[in-house]
Amino acid sequence: MTYKVSRFYVLVALVCASVFVASAHAADLTVTLTNIESDKGQVVISVFDTKKTFKDKSDPIASITIPASQGHVLVSFTDLPTTPIALAAFHDANTNNKMDTNFLGAPKEGFAVSNNAKGRFGPPTYEDARFTMSDDTLAIEMAMQN
Repeated sequence: MTYKVSRFYVLVALVCASVFVASAHAADLTVTLTNIESDKGQVVISVFDTKKTFKDKSDPIASITIPASQGHVLVSFTDLPTTPIALAAFHDANTNNKMDTNFLGAPKEGFAVSNNAKGRFGPPTYEDARFTMSDDTLAIEMAMQN
């Protein structure tokens, strides 16, 4: 009986350890953001891990704000989860820390999403923009839509 109990606890410990190792895995992402119209203001790039946070542009798991540079900028994120994520970026030319829109809700400032997804009668969806960080290091390119 003692032998079976000991083997059970070893098995439980191994399963717990493998779950911990799998959840602790993280990856690095380099993003090249192209087609930036001017060097005015700043560029904000955010990483989202759920459909709701991507849609609302709230509670990103990571976000970087850098000075704008006409043409392109390069940004690196570290320790991202190896689960599905989606990125959204915008060129905050007037540095008011929000995406400016017209009276119909269409963007007045440049924006981009991962996979260069484009919306159909509205903003791009999480499903179209998401990808999985399965490697230790990944590089992607996103083009601003102006």
